[in-house]
Amino acid sequence: MNSPSVSCETGTQVVWNAREYTIAGMWSGTEVLLRDPATGKSHVAKALELQPHVLESAGAASPPLHGMCDEQWNALIQRFNSMARLSELERPSKADFRMVADELDVSVATARRYFSKYKRTGMVSALMSTPPGPKAGARQLPAAVESLIGDEIKSRWLTREETCQAEFVKTVQRIARTQGLKAPSGKSIIIRLRNLPGRESLRKRRGGKDAGEQYEARTGTHKVDNPLGEVQTDATLVDIIVVSDDKFRNPISRPFLTLSIDVCTRAIVGYYLSLDKPDAYATGLCVAMACLPKDPLLKDMGITDAAWPMQGRMKKLYVDNAKEYRSLALRRGCDTQLIVLEYRPPGRPYYGGHIERLMGTMMRRLHALPGSTRSNIVMRGEYDPAATAVMTLPELHKYLLLQILAYNSEVHSSLGMSPNRAWELAFAGKDASQLPVVPPASPQFFASFMPFQRRTIRRDGVELYKNRYWDAALAPLIGHPEKLEVHYDPRDMSRVLVRDPGGLLIPVSYADSTLPRISLREWTFIKRRASAEGRCPHEVVVNDQLLNQADAVEEEATQKQRKAQRKRREALKHTLGNADRTQRLYGVWPSPAAPIADVPTNFNPDAISPFTVDHHQE
Repeated sequence: MNSPSVSCETGTQVVWNAREYTIAGMWSGTEVLLRDPATGKSHVAKALELQPHVLESAGAASPPLHGMCDEQWNALIQRFNSMARLSELERPSKADFRMVADELDVSVATARRYFSKYKRTGMVSALMSTPPGPKAGARQLPAAVESLIGDEIKSRWLTREETCQAEFVKTVQRIARTQGLKAPSGKSIIIRLRNLPGRESLRKRRGGKDAGEQYEARTGTHKVDNPLGEVQTDATLVDIIVVSDDKFRNPISRPFLTLSIDVCTRAIVGYYLSLDKPDAYATGLCVAMACLPKDPLLKDMGITDAAWPMQGRMKKLYVDNAKEYRSLALRRGCDTQLIVLEYRPPGRPYYGGHIERLMGTMMRRLHALPGSTRSNIVMRGEYDPAATAVMTLPELHKYLLLQILAYNSEVHSSLGMSPNRAWELAFAGKDASQLPVVPPASPQFFASFMPFQRRTIRRDGVELYKNRYWDAALAPLIGHPEKLEVHYDPRDMSRVLVRDPGGLLIPVSYADSTLPRISLREWTFIKRRASAEGRCPHEVVVNDQLLNQADAVEEEATQKQRKAQRKRREALKHTLGNADRTQRLYGVWPSPAAPIADVPTNFNPDAISPFTVDHHQE
């Protein structure tokens, strides 16, 4: 608990974290800026955490003794022994102090100061002579200049704009000259910048995340006692460009790699390499490889002189918070296989340090290949990876597999043995119940990690990505009121798995058997290309021109109609105006005039008779 007698005035000596400091000023309303007199560095501490400085305190920091030469050390021991002899006297006289002062070749007053320090502490280090000159951390600039530098540090240096050091020095010197003060030297300003509390300075300039990455302690160790107790998985963009697997071998792009590492044995237990972006299925395939035996894969690759013994269902899968790891397919797959899916705390990548370090190790091994993009553009320099790329995806697949086998057979620094040996020793002498549980390589197992979509079973089958799938086994499910899960393999869209209401997986193939076996990525590309090629550019231009002309006809007719309506409104308004004026003049509405006809005066309508029409037949 802090003593209420501690003063926060500048220059006061205090104790903080069992070390002596000098208060250099107030940092905030509740925090003070401390300066270590031994190192000159500064720290920020809460005022309530300060303890009063007591010379007699046994916990006070001792001055360094290891840097003294033999001559200085012998003189210090002689001084200590002389003070010890004086302390044996009941009341040392002035003559006793004069005799000791002559032996040490110092003044009597100095001998008395030595004796006083000896009586208070009884320590050899307390009798060290203070070197001449200003003490470490002492400030020689005028108070006004010190205040100016402190204000500018807070307002200009400790900001997110991250002013460079040279510009800050020039700014402080310019402001000092403007205020009529003597401009401090650049060295004086830089020393004060370097003495700022490192963590607090970095936090204000770059944020708490960067400050935590540099200054937070990482003293804990993450230990897993049993193999497959925890498997960490992550994906990254590979630092190499692959070429097409044809006679042209044109550069394509950088593939994606998903890796899994067993924390206990540091063994790589699975991987997945693809040109597609990481998704839940890529993670699922990587997990499936980690669980299943690797002998068929090594046989397919033609590797007979090495073994990959890691297999079995892991107890916990540890992943980061990427979108692909939050998918329903991965969570359902892990639940089905009794695997605990655990996520890293957000914003703390060091919680997955094992897989992060493994990714860096594997990428460094790939940097020696032609076509490598290196870690960043600075390291790449003028190197053109696309022009020098030589490996196809299958070739990179085999190269990566060989590197994984080599990694598992090398001595790991933290284990003192290879991951293969650690795996072997972990299961040595264990009975069958303690060996890893290897799931069967069945469609049911792979479907646990497959992506799926819910679809209604119609009379013409199941539609997925504009493809139709049909099998006679779907006939009883036509008209089922609920949508059923349709699992698919993005690498092969020629067949899907429909899960019926009882949980049984029904394999269903293309309704059109002439369609080729193709991946989802290739199918999407073909659809987009067909859509782009379905209409030639000339037809698009002609179509646009015709539609523009049709719009012009519509616009012209609309304008004519609006003009005619306007004329009708004006004519009606004119007619009504004339009628209104006539009424005001004559008081009556005008009646329509009778039609004028030339009628004879002796006209008799009763004398009219029909006339005879002759019909001539030809």
